[in-house]
Amino acid sequence: MSDYIPFDCNEYDKLEILAMHKTAITLLPNPYDSIEPLTIVDLIAKDGEEHMHLSNGEKIRLDRIDIIEEQIIFLKFDGSEEE
Repeated sequence: MSDYIPFDCNEYDKLEILAMHKTAITLLPNPYDSIEPLTIVDLIAKDGEEHMHLSNGEKIRLDRIDIIEEQIIFLKFDGSEEE
């Protein structure tokens, strides 16, 4: 059983708009070494978890998102990297 926490629908809508408009986003803290502009390529639900697929090929579980402010996405930081 997954430890995934369902993502708020209103916040999901914000991600969909960013993805539709191919808006460059900023992740804070940024878990990747890349400084290239990131965009959301797709939002995928699979096996009871939702993921944001990014233009650099990475994916982030939506329950790792803390706050979405405009095009800045603040991630929860627990001291460990995503597997």
